[in-house]
Amino acid sequence: MSRQLVLLCYLCLSSPTFATGLTFWESSPNNTALAAANGAIALDSSVLALAPSSITQLNTKNISVAVASYKVTTDYNMFGEKNQYSKANPIPSFFVSTPLANNFYGGLSIYSRNAADISIPEGGFTFPLFPGIDIPITISKQTRVMPILVSTAPTLAYRFGNFSVASTLEYIHAQYELETKTSLMDGTTNGWSGAFSATWQLDNINFAYKHQLDSNFDDKNVAFALPSQNIFYISLMPTKSWTINTAYSETKWKEKGVFYTDYTDPFGLIKGSKHSRRLAFSTSYQLNNLRFMAGYSEDEAIDTFGGIDKRYRLGIAYKINSNWDISMSWLKERYAHKEAKLEDSTLVSVQNNGKALSLGVNYQFN
Repeated sequence: MSRQLVLLCYLCLSSPTFATGLTFWESSPNNTALAAANGAIALDSSVLALAPSSITQLNTKNISVAVASYKVTTDYNMFGEKNQYSKANPIPSFFVSTPLANNFYGGLSIYSRNAADISIPEGGFTFPLFPGIDIPITISKQTRVMPILVSTAPTLAYRFGNFSVASTLEYIHAQYELETKTSLMDGTTNGWSGAFSATWQLDNINFAYKHQLDSNFDDKNVAFALPSQNIFYISLMPTKSWTINTAYSETKWKEKGVFYTDYTDPFGLIKGSKHSRRLAFSTSYQLNNLRFMAGYSEDEAIDTFGGIDKRYRLGIAYKINSNWDISMSWLKERYAHKEAKLEDSTLVSVQNNGKALSLGVNYQFN
């Protein structure tokens, strides 16, 4: 009985959180394959999702359309009970950019930069109060939470010499669900955000920076508190065919996230306890009409246990003619393993793994 009492006190006094963040970086096949580190160089109009000021490198109207099939598998071990959940969702995106007049450029992006679809099993244990009398202790109920946010963001950029700046206004449409065994609550709400960015082009190296503003909006069922973000990009071009990219970012996730009125989020899957830093590297090589891409990124988990979420990426693009390009990318991700133990006993263990396949088409006007 003493061991069960210690277990109960541990669960009441501790705060086991297993969040990995809601940021979704996979906005197009090129951005996925290049680990979203390519904000300083514009391969197509999907650079709007990274550093909008870089659209000034595109001298003609450019349209990019893509869809990503994204699947996450979660393995739970809760007090000896093992469960596995797997969710797959198609995530489309659309980007367009065009030169205007007098060194001005315009862009429009429709994509998702924050999303989650998480299932949590029912879990708990029995506490022996007296001989023959056990009290069931429920830690979590079977629940599915699904906040999906879609951004529609117009951009205005201006170029003077080798330096460009851009301002972006973002309208965020949020669709959410909270599903249990006995109920389903869903709805929509919306809010606003924005971003400022700058790009500096030199002979063989480009620099870019983006500041994403935070955003807070809610309705009677849910509150969205989206973090601010600072991202730095560097792209090095050793040759005309070869590009090396790197990016560093910090996202202010502490005390931010998605907060449902009727859901306590016992494992902290959709809220942050600390900020997250991200480091990404990628490279691409152009061989005739083919472009080969590879990338790698590491994100700090935003929960109290910490850890590093790792993502591995590959991609290829083919230039059909002077107007059309097609691209494809593959992503494999392994989230940091989360585990709460008491002595030699595992109380709760969570392991997330994901994969994505992206397909895209780009049209460049003459």
